[in-house]
Amino acid sequence: MGDFVVDRRCNRHALTAMVFGRHHDAFELLQHVQVRDEGGGRVTLLVTLRTTNAATDVIWQRFDLRDLGIDWRAQAGKNRLKVVGDCQASS
Repeated sequence: MGDFVVDRRCNRHALTAMVFGRHHDAFELLQHVQVRDEGGGRVTLLVTLRTTNAATDVIWQRFDLRDLGIDWRAQAGKNRLKVVGDCQASS
């Protein structure tokens, strides 16, 4: 059983495929990545940088998250891979 997030059309997407299967160039700049599903197709990436020299917009451009029907946000954080939001869709 894996972790999933839900897009705007209530389709489930496996985190393993989205986060690790796409081989994002951003991982070169990151120490930790978390995902918070906020419901309604809104997902936040919580990232911890390896260095403070990396600009947020540069990191964001190095993620390939197109064509998923998800509104993405990014902010700082670290811990578990998936952080459950207030409006978690049923699995």
